[in-house]
Amino acid sequence: MTRPLAAGRSPSQGDSEAAPVRQSPARPAAGVAVPLPSLQMSAEQRLAERRRAALVERDRDLLADMDLGALVLDATGMVQFINDHLLALIGRTRDEMMYTDWIETVVSEPERPIARTAFAEAISTGTLPGHRDYAIATPSGDERRLAWTSVIQRAADGSVSGLVCIAHDVTDARRSENERTLLAAAIEQSAESVLITDQQARITYVNKAFEQVSGYTGAEVSGKNPRILKSGVQSATFYDAMWAAIANGLPWVADMTNRRKDGKLYHLTSVISPIRAADGAITGFVSVGRDVTHERELESQTEILTRERALITDTLRRLPTGGTLEASAELFCRQVGSLTDVATTALIIFESDGAAIPVAYVAPDSREVGLRPHNGAQSRHLREHASAGPWVEVWNGHRANPYNESLKKAGVRAVAYAPVTYEGSVIAILAVSSAEDDAMTQLSGQLGAIVDFANIAGALLGRRLGDGREARRHRAVTERIIAERAFRPVFQPIVDLVRRRTIGFEALTRFADGVAPDVRFADAAAVGLGLDLERATLESALAAAAALPRGPFIHFNVSPALVLERKQLHRLLGGTRSRIVLEITEHAAVGDYLEFRDAIDGIGRPVLLAVDDAGAGFASFRHILELQPAFIKLDVSLVRGIDADPAKQALVAGMRHFARMTNRRLIAEGVETEAEAAAIGALDVRLAQGYLFGRPAELPERPSPPALDR
Repeated sequence: MTRPLAAGRSPSQGDSEAAPVRQSPARPAAGVAVPLPSLQMSAEQRLAERRRAALVERDRDLLADMDLGALVLDATGMVQFINDHLLALIGRTRDEMMYTDWIETVVSEPERPIARTAFAEAISTGTLPGHRDYAIATPSGDERRLAWTSVIQRAADGSVSGLVCIAHDVTDARRSENERTLLAAAIEQSAESVLITDQQARITYVNKAFEQVSGYTGAEVSGKNPRILKSGVQSATFYDAMWAAIANGLPWVADMTNRRKDGKLYHLTSVISPIRAADGAITGFVSVGRDVTHERELESQTEILTRERALITDTLRRLPTGGTLEASAELFCRQVGSLTDVATTALIIFESDGAAIPVAYVAPDSREVGLRPHNGAQSRHLREHASAGPWVEVWNGHRANPYNESLKKAGVRAVAYAPVTYEGSVIAILAVSSAEDDAMTQLSGQLGAIVDFANIAGALLGRRLGDGREARRHRAVTERIIAERAFRPVFQPIVDLVRRRTIGFEALTRFADGVAPDVRFADAAAVGLGLDLERATLESALAAAAALPRGPFIHFNVSPALVLERKQLHRLLGGTRSRIVLEITEHAAVGDYLEFRDAIDGIGRPVLLAVDDAGAGFASFRHILELQPAFIKLDVSLVRGIDADPAKQALVAGMRHFARMTNRRLIAEGVETEAEAAAIGALDVRLAQGYLFGRPAELPERPSPPALDR
C-alpha cells in the first residue's frame, strides 16, 4: 500500500511509514502484519479478512501519528510496529527494533522477569494485568520509566495474536516523587522549626524541631491557628503587615517572639512564605524558624523596635495597593501613624495651580473631620518648604488651618513634614504630628523614618497621585471650555462623484486652544464630562447648521450614550429643519441594540443613521447589521492609497456589493488625491469626503469636485 509522505517527514529519515511498503518473502513490511486472504477461504471469509486488514492498516496510521509512544507486539513478544515517538523516547532506530524481542532488547535487566510474567499472563489468559511502568535502558546509558496501557489484539478466529501498547513517559514524575520523599525526610529531621498551615491558617503539619522548641506535640496543634503561640510582644500592626505581605504572595522575614506551652517566651528568626498550587493560587503558608532565644536576650527593646520598623517599611514598599486613591492613602497614613506612635498623619497633594489638598487625614476624630483643602497662604508655605527638603516645626495652632480644631483636640505640639516625590518632582507632602511633651525632639529623631515613609508613598502612590492631579486639571479645563463655549462648529462637504455636486455636510468641532477634537473629547470622557461637552458642541453645530441650504443632508456625530439619553437628544433636534443624519461614533460600543433602536425611534422626528469609520474601533460588521444605517462611511485607513493597493480595492469592492444588496450608501472618507478619487469611483462608490473636495470651514461654500480621470 502506498501512502503519501507525512507532514515534516522525508524518506531520507529512515521512516518506513513515509515510504511505500514493500512485501518480502523473507521479512514482512515494518508495521502491523496484514495477512493476505487465502484462496481456500469462502467469499464471505475473504471479504471479512479484507475488512479486518483495512481496519488494521487504519489503526497503524493512527498509531504512527500519535504524540504518545505506540508499540505492537506479536504473541511471542516480537516487535511488529513501533512509532517515531517511542523510538525517540528509547533512543533507537526502527531498523534496530523491528522483529526483535522487546523485553530482552529494551526493558532494564532487573525488571525483565516481572515484565515477562505480565506479558505471558496477558497472552495466555487474554486479560491485561493493569497499568504498569518499567525502566527502559537507552543506548546512551540513561534510564527512563515508561507507563503502559495495553489492549489485547486478536486474530480473525478470536485467538490472542499480540498486544497493542501505548507508552507514557513518567520519568520526571517518578523523579519528582522521589525528591518529595527526600524533602519530607529532610524537613522532618531538620533542626529548624517548620510549621505549615492551609489557606485558612489552620496548622496541618509541624516537624520534630517545632515540637521541641514550642513544647507542643503535632497532635496538640493540628487544626489550630498559629495564634496559640502569640506572646503579646509583637503589635497588632506587626501581624497586619505580615498577613498583608503573605496574602499578596510576598515572603515575610522577621524576628518573632512566641510563647511555649509552659508559658516561657522564645525567639525565632522566621521566614513565612505562601505555598502556591500549579496554577499560582495560594493554598497555604509555611514558616521556617531558627531558635535565636539566647541571642535576642542580649539585645535591647529599642533595637527590636528599630528592626521591626525597617522590616515593615520594606514590606510597605513592595505591598501592592488597591481600591480608590483616597482609601489607599488613608490605609498608608494609618500604617505610618501606628508605627511611629504619633497623634495625626496626613498625605497632602500639590495641585497644578499650587493648591495643597489632603487626600488622607488620620486622627482620633478624623471620620468626623473629613478632607479639607488648605488656603492659599498655607499652600504656598508648604510648597516652598517642601522644595527645600524635610523639616519639623512647633505647632501653636492656627485658625486658618482646616484641621486646627482636630489638632488642638489631639494635643499636638509639633509637626514633621517630608516631601513626596515622583519622577523627580515634589507632588505631595507627608505630615506627621506628635502630642508628646518633647514632641520636637521626638519628631526630629524620627525624621529619617518619616522621610523613608514619604519615599514609600512616592513609590506606592506616586503615579496615582499624579494621575488624580491630571484628572482634576482636565476636569477644570473641560468645565471652562463648556462654560465659555471655547469651540466653534465647522462643516465639511460630502460630494457625489458622478453628478459633481455637494449632497451634504458633516458638522465637526474645532477647539479654541487648538487641541485635537478626539483628544479633547477623550479627556472630557475620562473625567465624567464627555456627555456634557458633546451636548454643548452638538447644540452649537445645530444652531450654525441653520445657515446651510435645506436640501443637503447634515451629518452630526453622536455617541451611543447621548442617543440613550432620549430626552436631551429630542430637545436638541426638535427645532431643526435640516435633513439630519446621525453618525454613530466608532469610539464607543452599543451595549443593547434593541434599546438603541427604540431610543432612535423616540426622537420625535425622522433621522437617518450613518456608521462612522467602518473598519475601525467598534464599527464592526455586526455593528452595521444591528444598526441598519442608511450610510456607511469607509474609514480613512481603507481609502488612503487605495489606487495602489489591490487588497484595499478588493475589500471596498466587497463593501460596495454589501451596500448594493442591502440598499445602503457608501461614503469614502479622507480622499486627498485625484488618484484615490478615481479608484473610488471605479469601484462604484459614488459619495466621498476629504480635503480634495473641501476642508472643514465655518462658512462652507458649495464646491464642485474637480475633474476626475476616468
